[in-house]
Amino acid sequence: NKQAIATIQNNKEQVRLLSQLPFTAMNVANLYAQYFPSSYRDSIHIYLDIALQKGIETKQYTVVANSYGMMSDLALAENKLDKAESLLNKAAGVIMQDNMPDQHTLSQVFLNLSKIAERKKNYRSALQYYKQHSEVHQSIFDAEKMRIGKSLAARYEAEKKEQQLAAMQHKIIFSKKLNTVYFVLAITFLFALLLLYYAYMQRNKTLKQQELVHQLEIEKINQKHQISLLSAMLEGQESERSRLARDLHDGLGGLISGIKLDLAERTNSLREQASKSIFTPVLKHIDYAIHEL
Repeated sequence: NKQAIATIQNNKEQVRLLSQLPFTAMNVANLYAQYFPSSYRDSIHIYLDIALQKGIETKQYTVVANSYGMMSDLALAENKLDKAESLLNKAAGVIMQDNMPDQHTLSQVFLNLSKIAERKKNYRSALQYYKQHSEVHQSIFDAEKMRIGKSLAARYEAEKKEQQLAAMQHKIIFSKKLNTVYFVLAITFLFALLLLYYAYMQRNKTLKQQELVHQLEIEKINQKHQISLLSAMLEGQESERSRLARDLHDGLGGLISGIKLDLAERTNSLREQASKSIFTPVLKHIDYAIHEL
């Protein structure tokens, strides 16, 4: 703390926030008052004077009031009741100069004034100071209750907002899951449509193949029928040819052969050679006819 005070005092031009100085000086005085022997009383006053001076300059009225309060405690230790009371009244006046008076310090000042008045047997003043202490203490209590109420209200609103946020997040998560389900159902439905279309196309293809096979079978039957008809026609023609050949060979062929034999026999019965030569070309023509037949 002393190094902090020395640093601030040696660098006043560089240090912009001199309000730290009265706090630090009061801390040193408080340490001397609580933990050091009574021989350091002069040191307490030195640092309290610094806290008072710099506190007034920087308008740190709470530090000034606390400094007056510590001086009052020192005066009480020396049984200087009037001085202690005067210092406390100064502390109360300084606190009231602040825009936002420190109610805790003011309450303690009134309580100490009540105790001093009681020691001076001025019970009317003691009661008056104690009432002021009670009023300030009650205002502190009310402010604390209000602060706690506001804090609880703020926590309630925060929790309410958190619950709403959680509900919204849950709703968003549910919506995402629902969208995922819808997407999966859509994909499944599309896949089912594709399967149905594929099955339909395969069925049409199978039906076409069956129809083609059926047509091929019909054509095959027709071809067999035509082949049967042609075979029957060919067999009929062949039998007709055989009959004609047989008729020609057995009928006309026999007849011509008979004519040849009859003519040959008659030719042989002729005595003159010149007459025989007349029938020779005829016999040759008959042989040719037989050969052609």
